[in-house]
Amino acid sequence: MQAPPYSGRCLEMEKLKSVSEQLAVAVEEGSSGAIACFQDQGSFYRQHQNLLYDLTMAIHRGTTLDRILQLTADRLVEALQTERATILLLKYTDPLFKTRQARSSEALNDPAAPQRPPQRLPRAKITVVAQATSSHQSDSQPQLHQSFWLHECFWCQEAFTNAPRPVPIADLAEFLRGHPDRTCGPIFAPDVRPTGVNVPLVGSASGSSSSTTVLGFLVLEHSQARPWLAEELRLLEIVAASLSTAILHSQTIQHVQALVEDRNAQLHSSLDVQAKLYEKSRQQVEQLRRLNQVKDEILSTLSHELNTPLTTMKMAVQMLRQPGLPLERQAKYLDILEEELRRESNLVKDLLNLQRLESNSVEPFVQTVDLKQFLRNLANSFEAKWAEPELKLSLSLPKSAIKLQTDANSLDRILMELLTNAGKYSEPGTTVHLHIAHDRTANQVVMTLTNIGVGISEEDLPFIFDKFRRGTGVTERAIAGTGLGLALVKSLVMQLNGTIAVTSRPKGDGGTSGRGDGSTPPNLLYETCFTVTLPQLAATAS
Repeated sequence: MQAPPYSGRCLEMEKLKSVSEQLAVAVEEGSSGAIACFQDQGSFYRQHQNLLYDLTMAIHRGTTLDRILQLTADRLVEALQTERATILLLKYTDPLFKTRQARSSEALNDPAAPQRPPQRLPRAKITVVAQATSSHQSDSQPQLHQSFWLHECFWCQEAFTNAPRPVPIADLAEFLRGHPDRTCGPIFAPDVRPTGVNVPLVGSASGSSSSTTVLGFLVLEHSQARPWLAEELRLLEIVAASLSTAILHSQTIQHVQALVEDRNAQLHSSLDVQAKLYEKSRQQVEQLRRLNQVKDEILSTLSHELNTPLTTMKMAVQMLRQPGLPLERQAKYLDILEEELRRESNLVKDLLNLQRLESNSVEPFVQTVDLKQFLRNLANSFEAKWAEPELKLSLSLPKSAIKLQTDANSLDRILMELLTNAGKYSEPGTTVHLHIAHDRTANQVVMTLTNIGVGISEEDLPFIFDKFRRGTGVTERAIAGTGLGLALVKSLVMQLNGTIAVTSRPKGDGGTSGRGDGSTPPNLLYETCFTVTLPQLAATAS
């Protein structure tokens, strides 16, 4: 018996209903997967956009290069879900080295690929300047500031040669095992993170692609095998270009700052030189002024010392020519002529002696001098000379005898000039003290001559032993002298290998050591002290 037609149609309808339900389930499941895929891609692109935005804004705001590099490393680890990001900078021994022709990086990803002849590489040092790791890589130690040479890392050499293209690698450890002659930089761990990509940082100061320079590398590493998508590599190229711009900008600023500092240093040096030249010129002008003043003083002294005797002799000659001049008057004028002639003769002799002493043409005649007896005889000769100004000479001698090996004539002239000088400038009624000490340790004699009276100003002290130099106001006070005595004394002392020094200080007692007759105001009294040190000289060979 045949089944009714509608039963077959019902069966078919049931089958269609079952298939439609299955298709609905399949469509629903496919849509969920697509939506999830689209969501993942959206998150991926958002992270990329955030990375580029943060990097662009950091460069725009003038953030320091170190912070830009570290920010980039941190964001790359987060955006690309990689385990470590490292930024390396190159420092060339030849800073002008440029990149060469590109090579294929197939040798790194295909160990069986034929090896090309290595390209000549520059001598350059690679330094870690920024590094970031993922959160689950806590055992990884930071390697900042570690350095190695370019020729020590084959991966960096490949990236250098293939610049500006990235050089990805599937398994660096496997490649190194197949090529034991190749080495990897000490900062990389091929057995721990064998997968990675090395992106050259390429820049050009002139903007020309034909003269680019590899500035460094951006390296990403991962422990698991993963493909590097085209979008990721393009992102890395964009990031590398931005970093290269920031690096070149920083280097340009540093170069400009160095130039400015160098110019400033040159300017300061120039100003210092000009200041020194100005000070030197000022000192020379001051020295010329002093020399001109000394010249005037010398001319004034010479004029006085030469014209005064000549005037006196001229007057004496005129008086002698008078007829009927008594004999006693003739004798008096002859004595005047003789005295003034002697004065002129002594001036000439002093000048000649100074010339001989300064030219070292005179050798001392060394003999043994009984210093105590020598000084007593000298003191007796001054008693009569100092009777009128009521000056006294006090000798302070050691108890033991003093034998001095020296030139007796030079010693006599030294003491005569010093005592004569003390007599000229001492306050009447005061005492001139001559103290003698024998320094047995140094085997020398120290003579100290002190007087009270007209002192030596601080301005005149440095020049007191110069020829024709006399104290300020001495000529105005009509104190006789040529200004040669102390110059001669110093030359004689130096001839005897000795030293001489002078001090002049106001009297602490207000000048009560003086006679007090008002001839010199008490507050103008000075204590002047000459100290002569003479060594024992070797006897003159016969």
